[in-house]
Amino acid sequence: MVRKLDNGLLVKDGPLCYMVLKNSACQIGFNDNSCYEEGLLRDHSDLVKFSDPFDNDYIRVLDSLRGLVDKAPDIFEARFASIKKLSTEEKCHWDDLNKPHYASFKTGNKVRDPVQGSLEWLITSQDEAKNSQEDAFSSTCDPNKETNHQPDHIVPLRGKDFIKWRDTAQSSVLLVTGSPGQGKSVLTNFVVDHLKARVDQPNFFKEKTIYYFCNIKNEENSRIASSILRSFIVQLCEDQRLYQRLPNRFQNKNEKNEFFTNSIDDLWVVFCDLITAEIYHCIYCVIDGLDVYIPEMASLLRYLGNHLRTIPSGDSILKLFCTSRPVKLVIESGFSPRRTLLASTKDLSLFIDSELSSFEGTFTNDMRNEITETARAGMGRTFLWVSILLREIRELEILSLNNIKRKINQLPTEMNALYLNLVVKVLQNPETIVLLTWITYARLPLSLKELEIALAVYMTKSPKQWRDCDGERVPLNAKVIQTLLGSLVEVIGENAFLIHQTLRDFLRNSGILELTEILKECERPEIILADTCLAYLSLDEHVENRSKGCELSTQAGESFLDYAATSWYKHIHTLGEAEKRINKIQFVSSEQGQTIWLRRCENYDPYGELPISIWNIAIMIDTRWLAQILTRTIPQGLTNETGENYILQAAHSSFNVFRELILSEHSDRINISEEVVKAIVRNRKSGKEMMMILLGKYRANVAVTKRVAIAAMANWRTGKEIMILLLEKCGVDSVVTEEVVIAAAGSLFDGKDIMMLLFERCSASLLITEEVVKAAAGNLLDGRDIMVLLLEKRGTDLVISEEVVEMITKKKRTKNKLMMLVLEKRGSDMIITERIVKIIASGFGEEVMMLLLEKRGEDVVITEEVVKIIADRFKKEVMMLLASKQGADSIVPERVAKMMADGCRKGR
Repeated sequence: MVRKLDNGLLVKDGPLCYMVLKNSACQIGFNDNSCYEEGLLRDHSDLVKFSDPFDNDYIRVLDSLRGLVDKAPDIFEARFASIKKLSTEEKCHWDDLNKPHYASFKTGNKVRDPVQGSLEWLITSQDEAKNSQEDAFSSTCDPNKETNHQPDHIVPLRGKDFIKWRDTAQSSVLLVTGSPGQGKSVLTNFVVDHLKARVDQPNFFKEKTIYYFCNIKNEENSRIASSILRSFIVQLCEDQRLYQRLPNRFQNKNEKNEFFTNSIDDLWVVFCDLITAEIYHCIYCVIDGLDVYIPEMASLLRYLGNHLRTIPSGDSILKLFCTSRPVKLVIESGFSPRRTLLASTKDLSLFIDSELSSFEGTFTNDMRNEITETARAGMGRTFLWVSILLREIRELEILSLNNIKRKINQLPTEMNALYLNLVVKVLQNPETIVLLTWITYARLPLSLKELEIALAVYMTKSPKQWRDCDGERVPLNAKVIQTLLGSLVEVIGENAFLIHQTLRDFLRNSGILELTEILKECERPEIILADTCLAYLSLDEHVENRSKGCELSTQAGESFLDYAATSWYKHIHTLGEAEKRINKIQFVSSEQGQTIWLRRCENYDPYGELPISIWNIAIMIDTRWLAQILTRTIPQGLTNETGENYILQAAHSSFNVFRELILSEHSDRINISEEVVKAIVRNRKSGKEMMMILLGKYRANVAVTKRVAIAAMANWRTGKEIMILLLEKCGVDSVVTEEVVIAAAGSLFDGKDIMMLLFERCSASLLITEEVVKAAAGNLLDGRDIMVLLLEKRGTDLVISEEVVEMITKKKRTKNKLMMLVLEKRGSDMIITERIVKIIASGFGEEVMMLLLEKRGEDVVITEEVVKIIADRFKKEVMMLLASKQGADSIVPERVAKMMADGCRKGR
C-alpha cells in the first residue's frame, strides 16, 4: 500500500492491495465481448508497447482513445446541464423578465434571413470574396449619403476582418457602418446564426452569443439603450449559474417591475457582474443599429468602450460586433476597427434571383438580366433600392421588358427622391393619408384589425357609438394594404410596418404629410392619433359595458382599446393642443372615463381603487400639458384642488407636476418638508432638475439634513450633481457627519468624485473612521480609487483592520495593487494579527505576501496553518523570507519548523 510520511513524502510499504479493480488491471479491450485477461502477476509493462504505428493493437487503442476524446465534450456538457438549467419556478420568473421575448424580433421574420449562398465571403478569406467586395466598393451607393458624419476614409468589410475578430484570443470590437440599404441587419442576422451554430458545437460550450436588433419595428417605449442591456441580461440568465447572481430585486417575482424601471446605470452594474463571472470563457455580444436608439445610447457606448479597454488579462473575453449608419455619436465612440459594409454584387444577384423566383407568371431571362445589370450599374443600387424596384415591378399590370425598363428609369437612385416619388402617388385620398400617418407615428406596431378600427373612428365625424363608424370601415388585409400604400409598407404577420427606418425619418422630417388637405387643419400629423384615441374612448358602448362589468366585444372594436388606453395622452404635446380637446379630456378623467382606460395604463395598479384624483393621474402619466392645465387654469369640471397636497408624490416620480406646482401662483401653500427633499434627492430620473428648481424658489427654506445627504448618496445616477448643488447653494458642511461620509465612500458610481468634493469643501471636519475605510474597501466599483484617495489625503488616520483586508480580497481585478498600496502607506502601523496573515496568504498574490514579510515579517505569527498556506500557494522564496524574518528569540514548534524547511527546499 502507499503511505504518506509526516514530511509529506509517499512510500510503498505494508501489505499489498489493489490500486484499481482487478478487471481493470487484467482485462484487455474496452467494453469488448471478445476481450481476454492477462494474469495478475504478469509484467504488464510490455502490454502497452507497440512494434510500430501500423500495429493493429496500436491502431485499435488509438481509435478507442480518439472515440473517448470525441465524446468527452458532450459528456462534460451533459454533466453540467442540470447545473445550467433553470428550475420550474426560476423559468416562470425568467419568462416574466423576458418580455418581449428576446428572440421574437428574429424569429418573427421582422429581419430578413440571408439568401442561400449570400454572405459566405464573411466567413472565408478567399480571393473571390475579396474581389467581390472590391467590385462592390466601386459600384454601389455612396457611403457618405444620408449621414451627418463624413468619414475620412472607407475600409470595406472583408472576411479576414470578421475572422480575426471572431477568433482572436482577447476582447475585441468590430464596428460595421454602412449607408441605408446595404444590408446591415441581414448581415447581423447572418453573424448571429453563424456564432450560435458555432457555440452549439461541443468544443465551444464555454462560449455564449447574445444579440439585439435596434429597429423601428419594436415598440416605441422600448427604443432606448437600456432595452439592449435588459435583453442581454435575460439571455445570459438562461444559465442558472448566472440567474442566481441577479440582484434580489430582480429575482423577487413580486418586484419584477424593478427590472423594467431600473436605469441604464443600474442595469450596467448587473450586466458587468454577469459577464465577468467567469461562467463563460468568451461572450459574443452582437448589436444591430446603434444609430436607431438615440436615448441613452451615448451612456451604453461609453460603458462598453470603458469595459473593453480595461478588461484584465485572464478575465472572461467580451467580443462586441455592432452595426450602424455612420453617424457622429457612433463614430466618436472610438470603437475600432471600423469597417464599411458595401453591397456585394454577387449577393445582390442572389437576392434578385431569390425575389424573382416568387413572381407569378412568366419572367424571361431578358427581364431578369435587365434588373440584375441595373443593380450592378452606377451608384445607388442597394438591397433597399432593388427591393423597392421589385415591389414596383410586381405591381405592373402588363409585365414586359420595355415596361420594366421604363419603371427602372422612373425610379430615382437617391433615396429621399425615391421616397418622395412613392409617397406622392399614395397621398391621393384621405384614407391612405390617415393610414400612413398612423403607421408612421404609432408608438408600437399595430395589427391590421387595430388600424381598421382607428381608420373607421377617425373618418367618422363625431361618432357617439361604434355602429356610427360602420360606414367608414375598410376591411384591411395584406393585399388591401399593398394596394393602398404600395411599396411603402410591408405586412409581417398581422402587423403593418414601414419598409425602412429611413422612410420613417423622411415622413417625419420632410413635412410632406402636413401638406395634405386632411392634415392642414391639424397642429401636427400625430394629433390625428390623439383625436382617434379620445373619440374611441368616449364611445357610448364603453360606458354601458363598463357599468355592466364587461368590455366592448371584439367585433365592436375592443382590440384597439389597449392602444387607446395607454397612448392617448402621449400623442398630445402642448397646452394649446390639450385645451382644444378639453371636453374629451374631461370625460376620460371623470369617474366614468377612468373605468374605461385607467386599469390598462402601464403605470397603474390594475387592482387599484377607482376613481382617483386627476392630480394622481397627472403624476402617473407625467405630461407637462396636464400639469399646466391643473396649475394654471383650474378648469371647471376637472378639479378644484390646487395641488399642494401632492407635492411629495410628485417629488417621487413626476418632474412635470413638481415643476408646475413649484412655479404656480399657489406655490406659497406648499410645505417643503424633509421628506419632500429626500424624495427629490432619491429621484434618479429628474432629482437634479427638481433640486435646481426648488433651490431657485425656496433656497432659504430647504431643510438639508444628514438624512437628506445620505439619501443623495444612494442616488447612483445624479447623486454627485445633487451633492454639488447642496454644498454650493446651502452650505451644508455641518451635516457632513460620519454617516454621510460612510455613504459617500460606499457610493457605487460617483463615490470617488463625491469624496473629493467633501475633501475640497470640508476637509478639516471630515471624519475618516474605520467604518468609512470599510465602506470604501467594500465598494465594488469605485473602492480602489476611494482607498487611494483616503491614503493620499488621510493616510496616517486610516485604520486597516481585519475586516478591511478581507473586503479588499473581494476586488478581483485590483486587489493586489490596492493591498500593495495599503502596505506601502500603512504597513508599518498595521496591527498584524494571525487572521490578517492568513487572509493575505490565501487571498492575494505572491508579491503582496512578500511585501508584508519585508515590512512586518518579524511580527508575523508562524502557525502550522499559515505555513501550510504559504507552502501550497507560493514559491520557496516566500518561505525562505518568512524564515529569515524570525528573530533569534522566536519560538517555532518543531512540526512547523519541519514544514518550513521542506517548503524552503521544494518550493511549492
